[in-house]
Amino acid sequence: MSYLEPDHDFDAGKMWLEKAIAQGNIEAENQMAWSYEFGMNVEKDESRARELYYRAAEQGSPLAQLALAAMYGFKDDPSDHDKEEMVKWAQIAANNGSFFADEFLGDLYARRGLVKRDYARAATWYERAARLGQPDSQQKLGQMYEQGQGVKKDLVAAYALYKAVSLAPRFTIVYMPGQAPADMDADRKRLVRRLSKLQLAKGDALASTWKVGMDIPIRSCDGGEEPKLTREQQIEARGVDSPRRKP
Repeated sequence: MSYLEPDHDFDAGKMWLEKAIAQGNIEAENQMAWSYEFGMNVEKDESRARELYYRAAEQGSPLAQLALAAMYGFKDDPSDHDKEEMVKWAQIAANNGSFFADEFLGDLYARRGLVKRDYARAATWYERAARLGQPDSQQKLGQMYEQGQGVKKDLVAAYALYKAVSLAPRFTIVYMPGQAPADMDADRKRLVRRLSKLQLAKGDALASTWKVGMDIPIRSCDGGEEPKLTREQQIEARGVDSPRRKP
């Protein structure tokens, strides 16, 4: 619960938050920091926001650690940007179990241009988040396998990752502003037109047997064990990919 929500008495809420902050309450520090960062019910004050995030980050809050990393990289005043601090705090958050921090670092090395582009590092961070069940990172890692960026090109691996995203509960996927849910499945549909039935069956088998915490599906696609197909998948794959005999 946030004491700064619109239906609460703001002055009273702020008073209770300040008392909690004085006692070192991490949730209160994060709530008030967020309010100062974005000017929600208070005058925007990025210095105060950073101070509060830093207090919570020092107490081990991955949310604050990642927010602090973002402030060092993206806030309004360029003079406040510090790439080394950004990477440091993002890595601390990632090592504390934040798959959002894993994805943040993947984006940092693959897309954002704030540090030297390194697709291999990006793939490593996306893989960490993907293993924890973060669908957006699974999608991005699939794109890297499709394009051969930082990893060996493997269309079956890419398809398996896209398929895993399509199987994820909708509420686990965070859509970017302006992004429709259908956009997340466009990559999978594109590969359906490029792969053989046997390849699709392998990808489906990998995606359907994968669980959060397991190595992501790509581990079986490149030099590992062949995925086990169901009897139905085997029949369908053989029926389409094998030359048809004349009656």
